[in-house]
Amino acid sequence: MNKAKYRSAATAVLAAIVFCPAFGAFAQTEERLFNGFYVGLDAGRQNIIGRALVNGVDTLQQSSRSVATLLGGARLQLGYGIVAGLEGGIGLADGKLSLSDPANGLTVEYKNSTQVQYGVVLGYALGAQRDTLIFGYLSQVERRFDVSVQSPQGNFEQRDAQGLLR
Repeated sequence: MNKAKYRSAATAVLAAIVFCPAFGAFAQTEERLFNGFYVGLDAGRQNIIGRALVNGVDTLQQSSRSVATLLGGARLQLGYGIVAGLEGGIGLADGKLSLSDPANGLTVEYKNSTQVQYGVVLGYALGAQRDTLIFGYLSQVERRFDVSVQSPQGNFEQRDAQGLLR
C-alpha cells in the first residue's frame, strides 16, 4: 500500500483535531452530543475494479466484494444542529479478481487486500435534545493491485491503482 495514501488519511484526521477547537466559537449554547472524536467499523460490499494494460488493450474485471474498514475521525457540532467532520480509514477487501480468455490464451490475476479512504461528513442533529444524527459523507477510496498476466506474448507483472469517489 502506498505510504502517501496513509499519510493523506492521517492528515485529514489531524486537520480535524487542529481545527475542531477553532470552530467551537461558532456553536450555540446547546449541548453538542456529536462533537469530538469517534472510531467505527464500516462493513459491507463495494464494487472492486481491477485493470491491466495487455498488449495495448485495456482489460478490466470487476466484482462486488466484501469490505471492512476501521474508521476514525472528528466531528464538530455547530449551532442549529449542523454537524461537520473529517474521517479516514484503513480497510480489508476481498480484492482477488481474475480474467480468463482461453480463446486468446490470456489469464490476468488482480490481487488486492487493503484500501485507504478519507473524506468529509456533513449532518444534522435532530430532536428536542439534538440526540439523533442523520448524515451523509463523501469519501475517496483508494486501492492498489498487483497484476499478473499470462499471455502467448509472455508473462509479466504490473501495478494498478483504483480511486473511487463514494
